[in-house]
Amino acid sequence: MSVDKKEYMKKYREKNKDKIKEQVKKYYEDNKDKIKEYNKEYNYKNKDNIKELKKKYREDNKEKIKESRKKYYEKNKDKIKESNREYIKKYNEENKDKIQKRKKEYYQNNKEYFKKYYEKYREDNKDNFKQYNKKYREENKDKISEKRRQISEEKKKLKEQENNLIIEYYKKRGYL
Repeated sequence: MSVDKKEYMKKYREKNKDKIKEQVKKYYEDNKDKIKEYNKEYNYKNKDNIKELKKKYREDNKEKIKESRKKYYEKNKDKIKESNREYIKKYNEENKDKIQKRKKEYYQNNKEYFKKYYEKYREDNKDNFKQYNKKYREENKDKISEKRRQISEEKKKLKEQENNLIIEYYKKRGYL
């Protein structure tokens, strides 16, 4: 191509930019399946070359990729977090039994570690626990006394039921 022809084509493309875009768009719409099939075939035939090219691109543009991912994340942060929450929630619901089984297994296999960890944690936070318990007792005096009263009433009822059962037993046997 000569320089004049190149220049002419460049001007032509600039002048008819929208028209060319429309033609390309129409072409892709009309031949969508054909293009998709061709791409599939090409990718299959050149799998190794494509992998190498992708790998090389990632190595050469590490910082650029990192930056673009960062921008994308910042732009879509809420959407990503929400979709992650939904995915996690769905996964947890579907695999509840598996998860519980794995957790139980994990804790069983690491009992000593957790025992030491909790002992250390309790020891390190002994004062905090005392303060919390004291504060809780002060704030919930009425609840605690009510619960104690209920427990003592329950104990009395159980003791009474037990005594009645014993008396009944002895009556059936003819001792009373």
